Amino acid sequence: MPTKIVFLYIEFFPLVNGAKSSAAIYSIIETAKANQLEPYEYLKHLLTELPKATTAEELKDLLPWNVKLQDGVC
Repeated sequence: MPTKIVFLYIEFFPLVNGAKSSAAIYSIIETAKANQLEPYEYLKHLLTELPKATTAEELKDLLPWNVKLQDGVC
């Protein structure tokens, strides 16, 4: 499955900047999974809360291993 996802990213993001962006997104998704988070819900949480974070401590709280879970969802 990951190979198919990587192939799709390469197909849709053929430029270097697109490849770097897709690698970052893929890394976030896999790290969320490794921390027993639902990737979609974590990304939604991250993209909602990231603009509000103004301190290093608030940014650390958004890391997948620091997110509090409620029924497997952020």
